[in-house]
Amino acid sequence: MGVLTLALVGALAWWVLVRTEPRPWGTVDVEGDVVRVHYVGGECDRGERLEVEETATEVVLTVRLRAWEMSCSDVGVPRTLSATLDSPVGEREVVDGACREPEHATSMACSDD
Repeated sequence: MGVLTLALVGALAWWVLVRTEPRPWGTVDVEGDVVRVHYVGGECDRGERLEVEETATEVVLTVRLRAWEMSCSDVGVPRTLSATLDSPVGEREVVDGACREPEHATSMACSDD
């Protein structure tokens, strides 16, 4: 019984403290091999990170925010995250990875219009 309880407490701690969600970003600045994504976050955001996946044809940038299970104001806070790529963007397409997630695919932030 003790092992099961410990496993449940560990799973709950991960769910509350570590779980992240993708957030669409608005604009990206590219300077050689450095990218900066600008997005609107919240007052309570902590632990943000920028995931980078590079292929020969594209650079996928995904902003990930810690998923809070508590109340926070809806005030939008401009935020920026940056990363250094393995090689300059060049002719590769820069893609918002959050827009490939089903929950964001149809959002205004992910439309091409």
